[in-house]
Amino acid sequence: MFASFTTQARCLYYLTVNLNLLKLVRMLPFFSTFISGLGELVGRWLQEDLLNVKIDALSDGLVIFETGTSSHDVGKIRYLNNCFVLISKYGSTQLITDVSAAVGFLLRDKGIGGKLRQLGAIKGGSFKVIFSSENRTVSVDRDLLARLERLISGETGLRPVRFGAGREFWLITRHDGIVLFGLRITPLKKKTEEGELRLELANILCHLSGPGKSDVFLDPFCGSGSIFLERISSFPYKMAFAFDNNVEKIKILEKKVSWTKEKIKIRVGNALGLFDIEAGSVDKIITDPPWGHFQAVEDVDEFYRRMAKEFSRVLKSGGIAVILVAREIELDRFISEFKLLEKYQILVSGKKASIFKFLRA
Repeated sequence: MFASFTTQARCLYYLTVNLNLLKLVRMLPFFSTFISGLGELVGRWLQEDLLNVKIDALSDGLVIFETGTSSHDVGKIRYLNNCFVLISKYGSTQLITDVSAAVGFLLRDKGIGGKLRQLGAIKGGSFKVIFSSENRTVSVDRDLLARLERLISGETGLRPVRFGAGREFWLITRHDGIVLFGLRITPLKKKTEEGELRLELANILCHLSGPGKSDVFLDPFCGSGSIFLERISSFPYKMAFAFDNNVEKIKILEKKVSWTKEKIKIRVGNALGLFDIEAGSVDKIITDPPWGHFQAVEDVDEFYRRMAKEFSRVLKSGGIAVILVAREIELDRFISEFKLLEKYQILVSGKKASIFKFLRA
């Protein structure tokens, strides 16, 4: 059949088939929270990573979108804090910041039953309801909770429990008057230790570097290993180096990577003198150096000047450095041989911080 097609007719045929296939893709609504200050990155990456995505709203720390990508795959996106299947969204000219009022608003929604039924249920499955206001979990009146639990249970067949629930329904109120009700699809994450970066931030730093399979990657201040572990477990690389001057942290990190010994080197060392690293041999540096807040740094300016000099030595021309520092540290003034590509201001454990992305000239 195709032998008789002209080139133009064949292209039109394939275009029609592809458009019909796109129409068959079911678009699901979602909302996700992320680290404030990174909306530009999150919007860009979602467009790159998801199928046929449409972003409906993007504000500080919140994105609402539709995509043909499955909820299973959306839930695995590591640069987002939490992801939810969007069941209902409410906005009002009067700000609904009180969670109890939001529950009442939800219970009066005549269409909520049908939306819950569309989620399906697992026979014998369980659920709990979590209420959040301004990123903090809160409690509500027991009678209101019981009414909402009966509604969810009646429409889904799930049973309410207090502990060990298989599913979590979240009702979230925000300062801008938006109320969101959704089913959480992000897997539970392990709690971070003191001084350890959250998984989503480690992923963002790695993602921002533009990781590739030919990369020689270095974290010269690896600490507990959040960045290093995320880089070798979630992104391709050719070789990965981790250094820290804390012997105990290096020993702990070595145990954490016992599942692989290929293409990695973990060493006790001084990031201001990386004698094991040849000049111009590194493609990507991704790191979180001492801020001078918690670690003893006698002369912060001199520390960062020496760091910049050593980074300049080991990075290839065209190499990338992604560095997380305290916001008051004007890192770009120490690095004369680098071009500043991007800069983002965020909060890390309540502390003001900056992410710098540099290009080695």
